[in-house]
Amino acid sequence: MITQLPGQSALDFPLKGAVVPGVGGRTDVWFEEHAALAHLNLRGNLEDGGFTASVTGVLGIAPPGVPNRVARTGDACIHWLSPDEWLIVSTLPAAVTERELVVSLAGQHYALVDLSGGQTVLRIGGLRARDILASDCTLDFHPRVFRHDHCRQSQLAGAPVLIRRVEELDDIAFDLIIRRSFCRHLFDWLTDAARETGYILRAPKCE
Repeated sequence: MITQLPGQSALDFPLKGAVVPGVGGRTDVWFEEHAALAHLNLRGNLEDGGFTASVTGVLGIAPPGVPNRVARTGDACIHWLSPDEWLIVSTLPAAVTERELVVSLAGQHYALVDLSGGQTVLRIGGLRARDILASDCTLDFHPRVFRHDHCRQSQLAGAPVLIRRVEELDDIAFDLIIRRSFCRHLFDWLTDAARETGYILRAPKCE
């Protein structure tokens, strides 16, 4: 696995973005890389009231107990991975969140690992984003099935990926949480799949 400093881009998008028009000059898909996010893997027991209270006290929200859901606050998203495992993706520095969780969870049964240097987030949106993802993923991306703040673990272009649906103004987008070692491969596959539809590389409006 390629490990980089947290915040270091895995893709080196042009600072001012780029436009790659498709057939008829269309640009029906856009991409952003959100590299400066903290990624923390947390394991624990939701049936333990102390564990739930400790996490809530730090993050402002409890880890979701419903499979394939995301719990959100203004700074963090907690992704359900399994009945006792979650991925926290946050705009706050990983060291700060990790330190606060360690203090709050002291004496309890839990595991916490900082994955920030090994993962990044590639966001895809636009009119044809669902079509691009569905062309090589077995998940159903229909809005009645894959709803806002749902997340799923799957394979895309042969790479393991955690996919979360997000809302971006009037647009529908998906976050692809991916290991940095697979990110370039996945991005090259996605842009090749979007060659006909055209695409835009955008700088993230916010992390």
